[in-house]
Amino acid sequence: MENKNRFKKRISAIIALCLVFIMAIGVMAEAAYAYDLNYYVDISSIKNSDGSTFTMDSTKGNTVTVAAGSNSDTNNIKITSGKYYSEGTIKDVSDTSVTLNLSAIVNGVNASATGTPVTYTYTQGSTATFSGVDLTVPVGGLVFQSIVTPSSVSVNSGTSVANIIKKLPSTVDIKIKDSSTGTESTTSASVTWSTGSSSELYTKYSTTSDDAQTISLTGEVTLPNGVTNPSSVSTSTSIQVNVAAFSIDNISMNSATYSNKQSSSNSDYIEVKPSGLSDKAKAIIKYNYENNSDVKSFIKNNKAETFKLIMYIEGDSDNIDSSAKSRIDDYRSDKYSGYTQGKYFDITLYLTAGDNKIQITNTGSDNDIKLTITVPSDLKKSKRSFRMLKDHDSSVSSVDDVNGTGSSFSYSTHKFSAHSLIYTDSS
Repeated sequence: MENKNRFKKRISAIIALCLVFIMAIGVMAEAAYAYDLNYYVDISSIKNSDGSTFTMDSTKGNTVTVAAGSNSDTNNIKITSGKYYSEGTIKDVSDTSVTLNLSAIVNGVNASATGTPVTYTYTQGSTATFSGVDLTVPVGGLVFQSIVTPSSVSVNSGTSVANIIKKLPSTVDIKIKDSSTGTESTTSASVTWSTGSSSELYTKYSTTSDDAQTISLTGEVTLPNGVTNPSSVSTSTSIQVNVAAFSIDNISMNSATYSNKQSSSNSDYIEVKPSGLSDKAKAIIKYNYENNSDVKSFIKNNKAETFKLIMYIEGDSDNIDSSAKSRIDDYRSDKYSGYTQGKYFDITLYLTAGDNKIQITNTGSDNDIKLTITVPSDLKKSKRSFRMLKDHDSSVSSVDDVNGTGSSFSYSTHKFSAHSLIYTDSS
């Protein structure tokens, strides 16, 4: 019987040693995830009997200690969310009723305390226990600190509300802190802007005003996964939208282009190429803004759009105005009766803004555009001489620079309309 008892005791001892060994491994594993944890109790509302602010004084036996809940160690601990307890001895305090709030700091970052703090009535020299306060403590995670103020957005006068909303950033920078190391860094977070009817987009902003305007919009930041906000730092932000005062010098523009709408397979095809159009585009638009009321209205009505000059080259098969051709024919018969009609073509300049456009017939005498005309192969012939006529504002004239033999001609003009290449053959 004794041997059996001894055997049982030995087995129990071995099991106990194994359990101690396993627990030691567990403690070591937890220690590998150690955090610098400090609890404190808010005693700022406690007053001395004379009304002065109470100050903790260890020489008088004042203490506040923590009795941790399960799965924890008050010195070196792997923190999880749980219930923790605090108790303390407070001396030299008059009979008073105070609220003690249990809180925690992990690596210098405030942790949040949830639950309802309990109010106790203390008598001088008493000892009380404050319990039942839940602490939510970040487990070595990233803690939200603040929002970096987003850069302002700039738009042109008249920009639509929809286009302003499109220019708002979808993310903002936020500052975060690694609770395990205390290292601060910056990352991005998504933001939702308040752009409804109660926002300044509708209560303050005017699309018709030509004056400079400034509006402010609020937004709510959504923290990225893995970033906590234990201290309930505000996640609201705002952004400023600056609307520039209208100026013809500040309109948005794309590079000017030209388009030959003729088909090279058509018998009336004639090649016309402009040069200098893009370089003078802004000056051309400004000239027409200042000298053409229709163009001015067009620009003001579309001031938030991006403008573009487009030159079109069209042949006779593209339905050149019949009255213009009649005036050209009459002028040729009267002034150049020895010449034969060669090719009709039309040079048209448009100012576009989105899907809208208006015709520009005059670029201004300081904004001549150079055009190069290549004689079609079916008109080329030895000893053949060419001239060019143009109809502008219902008045026909001859283009002096296009006169003589050759395969191409260049001339400069600031007026665009219907043209005709005519020729005569020497005997």
